[in-house]
Amino acid sequence: IMYRRLTCASIRVAPQKQNLGTAGQQGRPRGKKLEGVEWVDDVATFVQPLGDESTIAQVHPKMLCEAMWDSVQQNDNFDSLLMKGKVA
Repeated sequence: IMYRRLTCASIRVAPQKQNLGTAGQQGRPRGKKLEGVEWVDDVATFVQPLGDESTIAQVHPKMLCEAMWDSVQQNDNFDSLLMKGKVA
């Protein structure tokens, strides 16, 4: 199954509307962007690493589902039936 290694972190943000400029006007965030979370539009106030490329990976969802389905079909201990439908 294909996967990609990545890093993961827990990030706490302060919405920009809480970082008001003078006289209660919407202003630029007062905080400085934290390294590694430049993509956050709000101000990141806390970052805690949860894992790195040696401990975290993301699988391709379709490939994972297909591999699990193939495994079930090949196992004589399971009766398998694929029912296609829609999720609402």
